[in-house]
This record gives sequence, structure tokens and C-alpha cells, in this order.
Amino acid sequence: DIIQTAFSLGIIPRFFHLLANTKKLIRSHGPHTTFQDTTIFARSPLPRSKKSKPPSCKLLATSLSAAQDSIRTSQPAGDAKKDLQVFKLLWDATIDVLEKVLDDGDLDHEAFGWGVFGLSSGYMPAPPSPSTYSLDTDPLFDIHKERLHAALLSLPSLGSPERGRASHAVSGAERVNQLAKARRQVHICASLLLQRMRCEGWNRVRWWHAVAVAERWVGHLGIAHVTMVDEEKE
Repeated sequence: DIIQTAFSLGIIPRFFHLLANTKKLIRSHGPHTTFQDTTIFARSPLPRSKKSKPPSCKLLATSLSAAQDSIRTSQPAGDAKKDLQVFKLLWDATIDVLEKVLDDGDLDHEAFGWGVFGLSSGYMPAPPSPSTYSLDTDPLFDIHKERLHAALLSLPSLGSPERGRASHAVSGAERVNQLAKARRQVHICASLLLQRMRCEGWNRVRWWHAVAVAERWVGHLGIAHVTMVDEEKE
């Protein structure tokens, strides 16, 4: 049983166990959606072929977005509800992984910065205001996100030929100062964005964005003790 096995595993193996089974469910029954004008979670009415390709990022994002929008609604009994339970456990495991990686503090500046940028790219506006009926955007959050992106692009390890040529046009001391400034900007902006998302319990981050960042961070740190699931089995 997917859920029973998940609870018997540690943080990292649990995450990969649930991720593999989520992909398996979406591969067979996705994209998951909601019934029109409701938050009732549903499998695709047309099951996918057993020989279909692994689900794309778009398909995964679609199904997890529907799950996130449905999770606070009472669901009718059935297979779709069981899928939703697995997807919710994946989300819980994702938060555990993110918190562990961040608390351990082993990420380098670039991996940390790009991960936070990925999380912030999935940050949702606040619900509509009763007075304006419009989404409540956060200009300061967007400013920090833009500054973080600009600082990340100025780091040299991305291997851009243009960036490499630009680095030769300045003196060594000037280049060192530029890199120090960029790293400082990455740290400040990423920390401010991260503080906001963590204080809100990650509730305004789209599930797939968080899952993708957690997977990337664990892989980057080399701690991916993966529990393998044969996706070809029923």
C-alpha cells in the first residue's frame, strides 16, 4: 500500500516513494482536473495507455494544481479521492524535504538562489479582496524576485559565452567586487522571499514548483536515497 509504505520511510525516501507513485498515478489516470465550477477532484475520463510515456512536467503541474485547489473540499469516495490523498502526502513530504535542506544549510549560493527563485515563480497572489474583487499582488515580493533573478544571471557559473566575454572586459579586482555584490544580492533577496513563503506555511506556493525544487536540491546535495517504484506495474 502506497500510504502505509510512505509512513514507514524516512524523510528523503518517503519523498521519492510518493513522487514515483504520484507520477505513476498521473501517467495512468491524468491529467487530473476538477469538475466544472467545483473543486471536486477527478481523474481524466480517458485513461492513458499503459505504454504511454512518463508524464511531462506540464501534466504533473496540471494534476497537482487541481489537487491543491481541491484539498480543502470534502471529496466523494472513490479512486480520485485516493489519488488526492497520495498527492497531499507528497506535498507534506515536499515541505519536510525543503525544511530539512534549508535547516542543514549545505546549499551553495547558486543552488539556493535558483531554488528560491523557482519557489517564488510558483507563488500565488492572495485571494481576491472583498472590496475590489481583484487578486492582491505583492509589489515588494515581485521586486525581490526580479532582483534575485538579475543577481543570479550575473553569476559566472552558468557558462554563458556572453557573460564570459564580459568578465574579461573588467579588471580582476572589479570582477571580484561584482561577484561579491551579486552573491550578497542573491543571499538578501532569496532570504527575504524565503522568509515570506515559510511564514505563510508554504500555502501560497504551487505544489509542483515546490516538488521540482525539492527534487533538484536533494539531487544537488547527493542525498537522493531513492525508493524505486516499478512504473510498469499496475
